[in-house]
Amino acid sequence: MLSFKSIAVVVTLAFGAITSFAAPVESSLVRKDANVTGVAKIISDVTVAVTPLTVQLQQITADNCTADTLTPVINDINNILNGAVTEVNKLVGQPVQTILATVDGAAQITVGELAQIIAALLNLVLAALGAVLKVASGDVLSVVTPLLASVGTAVGALLTAVLSLVSQLLGGLLAAVLGLVGDVLGVVTQLNVAGLTSLLGLNL
Repeated sequence: MLSFKSIAVVVTLAFGAITSFAAPVESSLVRKDANVTGVAKIISDVTVAVTPLTVQLQQITADNCTADTLTPVINDINNILNGAVTEVNKLVGQPVQTILATVDGAAQITVGELAQIIAALLNLVLAALGAVLKVASGDVLSVVTPLLASVGTAVGALLTAVLSLVSQLLGGLLAAVLGLVGDVLGVVTQLNVAGLTSLLGLNL
């Protein structure tokens, strides 16, 4: 009996033989290109990567809210965010079609769509930082705040890189993002991350 893999190969070869005789058909649809990695895909991948780490932060309690507990998680988040900055910077000078490709590479992204992707990341990360701030108190707060602020700095660096790359291509992006992250702006203010507060236009 043929294995599933063998059957799949046979079907694939048969299908290829049939389609090889068909005349090529031009399509007006934008073809999906899995190799296209625009800014939307980079941010989306970051969101997926940091999600389990933000869950760990959400689960921090007053009993385990220590630098020893938080540092490995914070370092992992920062490494992911900083790596994304590098990836975004690699897009400088690339064609607009590449920079503004949708997550699946099938079309060009809109301001609203990209704002939602960016806001999803900001809401996820900043809400997790806020959860830690809520359970930290006294001397612990003074110890963990710089750790949490380092994530804010990394978020600011990524947002700056994205805006520098696409602001001339998608007008109104920052305003669109701000309209979607109102619930977590208090965390930015509490952490007092100068670069991020300035970028978001927050008055301290």
